[in-house]
Parts: sequence; C-alpha cells; structure tokens
Amino acid sequence: MNWFLLVYDRANRAILDFRSYADTDHEAAWRARSELMAEHARSPDVEVALLGARSLDDLRLTHNRYFTPETVP
Repeated sequence: MNWFLLVYDRANRAILDFRSYADTDHEAAWRARSELMAEHARSPDVEVALLGARSLDDLRLTHNRYFTPETVP
C-alpha cells in the first residue's frame, strides 16, 4: 500500500499540495500530515487528507472528487 497526502481547497476545487509515500514511509507521511494540518488550521475551506491505496489510479477511483481534470497533479 502507498500513502497519498493531499491538501485540497474545497472552495476552488483545487489540489494545493500532493505527496506520495511508500508503505515503509508511513511515519513520515503522518508527520507531514500533522505539519500541514497545523499550517492550514485556520483555513476552513482547506482539507488535508492522508489516504492509503495500492496506486494513484486506485486512489482516483475511490476518491475521484479530488481528481477533476483541473486538479490532477
């Protein structure tokens, strides 16, 4: 499983940041998530999500609302 960390602006339907981590880097992924959560804590329209999936293609299928043609990283 891979980890995908994204920062999504709901108001503008845009991915502001996108990072991927190998399964062995899950601790780094969680640390980065915590940092980004703190950074965007005062932004009600910004969502920070850490999601697990086998591949980016799988993630696009299961969480397609993040991946409109305009937001694809």
